[in-house]
Amino acid sequence: MRYSLSSIKDGPLTKAAQPIPSRDLVDFWDSLNFNMERAAFDYDIIPQFKERYSAWIKNSKNNHLRGLDNFPHTTLTSGTTESFIIFWAKHSKRRLRCFKAEFMLHRLTWRNNELDWKFLEDDIIRENDAVIISLPFSDIGNEHPKTKEILDACDKLGVPVLIDCAYMVIAKDIDIDFNRKCIEVIAFSLSKGFWGVDKLRCGIRFQRVEDDDEIDVLNGWGTLNLISLAISYKLISTFDSDYNWTTFGGKYEEVTKKYGLLPTNCILFALGGDEYNRFNRGGYVNRICLSNALNNISEKKLRE
Repeated sequence: MRYSLSSIKDGPLTKAAQPIPSRDLVDFWDSLNFNMERAAFDYDIIPQFKERYSAWIKNSKNNHLRGLDNFPHTTLTSGTTESFIIFWAKHSKRRLRCFKAEFMLHRLTWRNNELDWKFLEDDIIRENDAVIISLPFSDIGNEHPKTKEILDACDKLGVPVLIDCAYMVIAKDIDIDFNRKCIEVIAFSLSKGFWGVDKLRCGIRFQRVEDDDEIDVLNGWGTLNLISLAISYKLISTFDSDYNWTTFGGKYEEVTKKYGLLPTNCILFALGGDEYNRFNRGGYVNRICLSNALNNISEKKLRE
């Protein structure tokens, strides 16, 4: 099978976040063997995937995710993006908040739809706010230093919060207690952890109760990409949630030293000085994606 070389040809360091081109993932894709027709109508995969994923992410030895059991209502989503869209819609009458250099889709959507919004750096939390925070924070690859302060304020004022855990599959040393009354949604995705899996758009949303919203309805109808779920189920049955640090941790240390970069808790990212200003995403640091530098696939293998 021939794989695209386009992302690898961008060079060893990139601005955009992308999974590590991995020999194990090439082998995984090459070894896939299942009946497409059967997979397209296998509705049993829905509860099976949800149960497997919940155990999979909780069993991480690299991260300590406390309180996730208090969010028993799980639904399948198109990556984390679908969870964002429903959260924005539900709270469109509130002032929407995120940190600078957060996932650009938030501020792009809020601006284009003329919603009320403001960066978290630019005002205190107020009662009519709704907050999205990524954990690890997307711009620094670690927990944002003001995360707990923001959550404390949201708890006090009854402000709803969505925790975006899209990067948890590439993280280590994250210790979080989700059991806060302000946290309404916790959203996970597989996309950043495994090369090629972004095409599957496989995400999962954790909530305390069912909202009977669009995601709940579509899940209830089984109107989901069952083929994507079948592949994703095989993926998390093959690789544990700590795969990236276990596999690439040693090389990550070598690469950060080679380029003079500050390591983070996310295997994809490191932080650079002024000479890396071209990588800045609108925040206070220069976040650099190291995926291509960590690549362990030979060009010959890609062209086979």
